[in-house]
Amino acid sequence: MCDRAALWLTMRPHLMLAAVIALIVASCGGDAEVETPEEPTSLAPVSAGRAPLEGAAAASQTGYVFPPAPSVPDGPLEDALVADLDTLFGSLQSGFGIEVLERIGASEDARVAWLLADMLRFFGFGAESAGAVDAFEALTGVDIAADPLSARSPWQSVTNHLIAWDIPAPPGYLDWKRVPFEIIEPKWSPFFDDEDAAIDWRVLSWGGVLIDDRPSVTPSLARGDAYRRSTTRPSRLPARATGTPTRTSCSVWS
Repeated sequence: MCDRAALWLTMRPHLMLAAVIALIVASCGGDAEVETPEEPTSLAPVSAGRAPLEGAAAASQTGYVFPPAPSVPDGPLEDALVADLDTLFGSLQSGFGIEVLERIGASEDARVAWLLADMLRFFGFGAESAGAVDAFEALTGVDIAADPLSARSPWQSVTNHLIAWDIPAPPGYLDWKRVPFEIIEPKWSPFFDDEDAAIDWRVLSWGGVLIDDRPSVTPSLARGDAYRRSTTRPSRLPARATGTPTRTSCSVWS
């Protein structure tokens, strides 16, 4: 108790002085006007290749700003375009001429660009890939070379453009999209046959590997050699150049 009283006596003069100073300051500045900073008349310039934060166009992780979306028609596809898509996807195994891609590119229906993106996932290089990119650029008016990502993956650049624009899929889209998947693995057919599937088929893509169709194993059998015998069998899958079987997956882009 004595220590607390001594502390109060020591601090009292300082507290009184602080109160006097506060009263002087308040009396001197009672009627003074407080200046407020002026509002900026314009926003700071946006760096080249970067979009402003508000009202911005979509931009990729590299800072590439996607151009405005192309116009998209309504209604069914033109009969000639349907015939060209049938020709293209009906000849993926036997080979097709670049002329069919040129006609698709000249159709002025950007909805079918989704099918070009799907094709690019399976034809990553060569004349077919270059023809699909040319057709995409003709449909959309975009030069994907302006996107830095296109040098590494034209398919990813094309797909990113379509996602950023939210281009609708064309009528009958799934009938063509499923073709290259089922060429790789016919057992994927039930996946595409599900009419009640709540899937945005536009953003589903091949994961780049083959199917893993090993039989399921009952947990109660998972004991020693019995478990190993039940899960080990010769692979019926095609092997890659290394001779090692791989597995299949599908990727969904978001």
